[in-house]
Amino acid sequence: MLGPVVGGLITQYLGWRWIFFVNLPVGTSMIALTLYAVEDSKDPQATRLDIAGVTTFSGSLILLTLALISGNRAGWSSHLILAEFIGAAALLAGFLTVETRQARPMVDLRFFQRPTYVGANIAGMAYGMAFLTMLTYLPMYFQSGMGRTPLDAGLLMLPMALPLFVIPRVVARWLAPHWSGRLLLSTGLALVGVGLIWTSTEMHSFAYAPIVVSMLVASCGAGILNGETARVGMTVIPADRAGMASGVSGTVKFSGIVIGFATLGAILFSRVEASLADALPGQSETVRKELTRMITGGNFHAAQLLEGQVGGVSFAQLSFGSGYEAVLFTAGAIALIAAALSWMLIDAGETAPLGAESIRDQVAALED
Repeated sequence: MLGPVVGGLITQYLGWRWIFFVNLPVGTSMIALTLYAVEDSKDPQATRLDIAGVTTFSGSLILLTLALISGNRAGWSSHLILAEFIGAAALLAGFLTVETRQARPMVDLRFFQRPTYVGANIAGMAYGMAFLTMLTYLPMYFQSGMGRTPLDAGLLMLPMALPLFVIPRVVARWLAPHWSGRLLLSTGLALVGVGLIWTSTEMHSFAYAPIVVSMLVASCGAGILNGETARVGMTVIPADRAGMASGVSGTVKFSGIVIGFATLGAILFSRVEASLADALPGQSETVRKELTRMITGGNFHAAQLLEGQVGGVSFAQLSFGSGYEAVLFTAGAIALIAAALSWMLIDAGETAPLGAESIRDQVAALED
């Protein structure tokens, strides 16, 4: 919850490069704390590290992310981008092949034959793609579109981050005893989708109040998903493979963030460029692409100078708002599609409401 504020402080007073440096002491502290406080758990039947699985999956995700991030700059039909997409697909195929040929694979693909497990992982990926990416995109909008400082942008994010801390406790104490996992995940995703699409309609206003109201709806949905995606998926996994299931859940969620951030960035770039083409039909493609890079980076003033327009509601700000409208709408649509898929795939009986004893344990864990 403090991430946006701390990030704003670091960016404003130390510079954006310190965002990377600060992870070194934080990461080291977290590793030490984990080694000290977390009880070790092992798969008794595991014999060795799945090097082939780790290599092929990581390589596939890296190439896919590179292609998505670089596509706008290099061109989607460039040989490099096409090679990265092909390489990502080939490595993914290699990952699926090596995992089916091992006695104890890193990821047991047989579990993906269970609809409930698939539905829970779809929910986790959509949570990352649709909502968690907004924790980066919205501060950029506040800074570039509304002219706020990095610290101000972080403070403006606090009300939206608060439900991620409060709602899981509400779920554990009052909803989980009565709602199935299917209902929890579908409701959470639906709220995220509705909230994001509602927010998309406010992107041209550049006003904080309507944005925070609609984003609170999305944040409440995200609060339901926060923790429930992993728990629902693990309900159909044997106890001796709980570590694998937890790892898959975390990987799917963070893969969703990476893929979602890159994909939504491509949508932002494309929508801004299309908006500029409508507003400036006489400009060359080269100039429009340079203007697009300036605007998506928040450099409105330079974009206006390049076009020879200063003052008033500029084409730069209008196209920026159009780009963010497309980003928020797409993210909301992803969440709504995932809500429908989760409802269809997850079995309400397999994810029945938790018993009273389990609820007490969850609440105690949250309070600790």
